[in-house]
Amino acid sequence: METIQNLYIQVQPLQIVCLKPEPQLQSTFLSLLLWLITSFFSSPEQWSVYEPFEDLDLNRNPAWHGDLNDFQFQIEQSHTLLRLHAAQAGRSQIHTASPVVFGSWSFYFRHEGFTPSNLNRAFIFLISDRADLDYTAGSPVNGYALRTGDNQNPRRFRLVRFDAGTQTPILESQTVIEEGIGYQVTVTRSRSGEWTLFLSEGYGSSPLQDTLPVTDNRYLNSSLFGLLYRYTSSNRSGFYLGRIRVDGEMAGTGQTKLTVTPPIFSPDDPFPDDRVTIRYELNRPRYRVTLRILDRNGRLVRTLINGESAGLEGDLEWNGRNDSGEILRAGIYILHFAAMNEQDGRMLTRKDIVVLARRW
Repeated sequence: METIQNLYIQVQPLQIVCLKPEPQLQSTFLSLLLWLITSFFSSPEQWSVYEPFEDLDLNRNPAWHGDLNDFQFQIEQSHTLLRLHAAQAGRSQIHTASPVVFGSWSFYFRHEGFTPSNLNRAFIFLISDRADLDYTAGSPVNGYALRTGDNQNPRRFRLVRFDAGTQTPILESQTVIEEGIGYQVTVTRSRSGEWTLFLSEGYGSSPLQDTLPVTDNRYLNSSLFGLLYRYTSSNRSGFYLGRIRVDGEMAGTGQTKLTVTPPIFSPDDPFPDDRVTIRYELNRPRYRVTLRILDRNGRLVRTLINGESAGLEGDLEWNGRNDSGEILRAGIYILHFAAMNEQDGRMLTRKDIVVLARRW
């Protein structure tokens, strides 16, 4: 590949000009440029779940699965709560898709008419590797859940880690759980694996830090956010949950990987150096993938693939031309990759950049 004599790249709000760089400086310059631009465009995969229950529908936005008939909606003042209303003593569980492993999990929780115990309590699963959360029936579930009470006195919230269905408490609230009091709860997990619990009384109140951070990094992948309620016959309608919000990042490994080779290319070079290869790797089958290329202003210039069924991995090539077949101007282009799972509708996204260089 011949030396690029003139290189001009502009990215708003960044403008970088390098005219006729010395050959020994070109590699250093381009490496530094890519590092700088990547800091603007590259980010972990994000996921968000928001469920205020205002639509009175558990089948969509988001879709819940499990023992849906054991629940009903209860409107209190200006908000809606999801209330357990089971026919008899037992256990009820529901779940919705959530691959978040770093971020925040917020919700309102209340129990009425009883003191929590080992037989009457809730597990709010923040991270779970499977749909079956019922460890009491032998499910080897792995993940993290907030436990809302036990036989210990006084009763407290406890964050527990599940290892093949076995619980290990890793964090305990200072706040004592009281019957009939509603709590606004937020649990956070940093990228370094530090868990922190925030609590306050009353729906919609602002939780305050209730614990010191505790580090636990055993599980870095998740499939679901879920609820598991265990109750006796006299308490089969005493659990209330409201306004769930999950915001955060998916794990950087085991989800979606996008590799760009080479990160800088020129359509003026001879084959095969006149194009870039974008390789994607997915964590499971039955995805439909889309890859669009945008210019620095976010305008669509090329669609390489649009909603087509894909295997676990694949390669796509771009020759620096737009959808009309014209060679584009030199500059930085954004790769926007999206994959939607055909089974559960889960959407995975990834962004990266590529530098198109021209010689003139």
